[in-house]
Amino acid sequence: MTLTVRELSFSYKDRVVLHDLGLQVMPGSLVCLVGPNGSGKSTLLRCLDRILWPSRGDILVGGASIKSLRPRELARRICYMPQNHPLNFPLTVVEVVTMGRRPHLHFRPSDSDRQAVLWALSMLGLSGLARRYFDELSGGGGDKKRF
Repeated sequence: MTLTVRELSFSYKDRVVLHDLGLQVMPGSLVCLVGPNGSGKSTLLRCLDRILWPSRGDILVGGASIKSLRPRELARRICYMPQNHPLNFPLTVVEVVTMGRRPHLHFRPSDSDRQAVLWALSMLGLSGLARRYFDELSGGGGDKKRF
């Protein structure tokens, strides 16, 4: 699905963080957000998942505005996983990735859900971490972090 961001603006009180941002990401693309601390990377991601509401602009996923999508439908299209989590998270990586399938499940994960999780881990080169505990992984920067 194509992700389109049009004239997106967001401010924290008097501090403008995003101003008339435009972006289009085509299916199959790999995108990296790079910038110094405080430049708006996390703010953009939070706007994409409706955690924050922009003051202006629109975000379209597959041609549909995220403003019009029900929570479950938005969750089927976009997921936000913060790097730091405030609680101990005694789940394995495969269990955490399976949680991302929640909007697609009826009750319990099916064989096809399990295959989708293993495929995603494989595509990201993370199969070797599948049984590791999520809260024991490094958050980046070379230091192991306990969340």
